[in-house]
Amino acid sequence: MVLDLHDNRLRTLTESSFLHLPHLKILYLYDNEIKAIDPHAFEPLSKLETLDLKGNLLKSLNFVYPKSLVRLYVGNNPIPSDQLNLHNAHSLQFLSLQKSAYTQVPDIGVLPNLVELDLTRNSITNLTSVHLAPFCRLQMLLLDDDVFPENEMFCDCERLKSYTTAKNIVVMPGLVCKPDESQTADSCPAPVIPDETLSRFSSCESESRQFPNWAISSLLLVLFVACVAVGLVMWRRRRDATRRKKSTSASDKDSKPKEPEAKTEPALLA
Repeated sequence: MVLDLHDNRLRTLTESSFLHLPHLKILYLYDNEIKAIDPHAFEPLSKLETLDLKGNLLKSLNFVYPKSLVRLYVGNNPIPSDQLNLHNAHSLQFLSLQKSAYTQVPDIGVLPNLVELDLTRNSITNLTSVHLAPFCRLQMLLLDDDVFPENEMFCDCERLKSYTTAKNIVVMPGLVCKPDESQTADSCPAPVIPDETLSRFSSCESESRQFPNWAISSLLLVLFVACVAVGLVMWRRRRDATRRKKSTSASDKDSKPKEPEAKTEPALLA
């Protein structure tokens, strides 16, 4: 179920805004004038997977995220980096912070299931492995092509390129490391992963092992119900087949012509 409310001049979302939409999966709220969202506004949306809030007037994200939420767009809002409050959005797989005027990746805590992060149309000039380590499953990083604009940042760029390569992170459109005439990749110190990066990455891995427990339990329950349903269907089919077989046998017996009874001739008197 999809609900598109973009460009409707909405200003506030209350606790009852989506009370009667429990099956909603995709919600478009972009390009409104939303300034305030009740902390419980999205709680009734237990099946919500995509939430698009970009292009509003939000200054913080202080609401409860549905456990089902996997895609979140919050770019082009005047949200300071310390007001994103995404530390409880553990189910997120895609996050767009596009056009948010950030100069570095916001410290939004551990997101153990995040696989794609969009940071395009920002002003990021400081990006290291420490910023990316809390996203231990990250596979795609979208950046502008001028993240490392100065020659003196060439080695920083090379270190980040080494990290993203080691972690199989695809950077789009690609990290462009700009050396001056005297610089080459060999002129930079050997890349060493900082202790803080290792610590953050380890914390993320720990949470990624703990978080899916509820999902695994739900999957096992679904599989159990499916097995019971399949067993019930097979049992009914066998029962119906047995009934049909008995019915056919009975019909054959009833339709079989009866042999005429032998006539008894009266005995002749001597």
